[in-house]
Amino acid sequence: MLPLDPPLTPTAARTERHPLRQVSELDRRVIAAARQNPDARVRFGNQLLTSNPDSILGRLLVAEAAPTNAETEALLRDAVRIGIKLWDPELNGRASVSWFDDPDTRIFMAAVSAYGRTLHRRGLEREARDCADFLLGLDPSNRLDVEHEIMGTPPGGPQRPSW
Repeated sequence: MLPLDPPLTPTAARTERHPLRQVSELDRRVIAAARQNPDARVRFGNQLLTSNPDSILGRLLVAEAAPTNAETEALLRDAVRIGIKLWDPELNGRASVSWFDDPDTRIFMAAVSAYGRTLHRRGLEREARDCADFLLGLDPSNRLDVEHEIMGTPPGGPQRPSW
C-alpha cells in the first residue's frame, strides 16, 4: 500500500475510458516543450494545472521546482492520489492495462517514482520501499529499475523509463 494519508478507498468500476486518464494533446505538447526548454517546466506545469486542476503531469513539473521539500512531497502525493483514483479499476483487477507499455499510464508511474524518491531523500525508507513495491507490482519485469530510480541502488535494470 502506498504511503498516503488518509488512505484511499476504492471507487466503483468505470467501464468507459475517463478523459483524465488519457495523455492529452496539451500534455504531449508540454512534454515536448519541456524537453526542449527545461527552464520553462514550471510555467508549463502551471498552465496544465490551470487548464486541468487534476493534472498529474502539471503536479510533476511544478514539484520539480517547489521551494521546499514539504511542497514537493505534497504535490507528488496529490499526483499519486489522483492517479490511484483514475486508475482504480485497473489497480484492483477489474480492468486490464499494460502498465509499462501504455503511454497513458507512464505519467502516473512517473509520479509514483518521484514520490518514492522524495520519501527516500527524507529518510522515509519504509514509505519509499512501498512506492518501489507498488511499481514492481505494476511492472514485475522491473523495466523501470525501481531499485535504482527510487532507492538509489546501482543501476541494473534492462531498460530506463522514457517519460
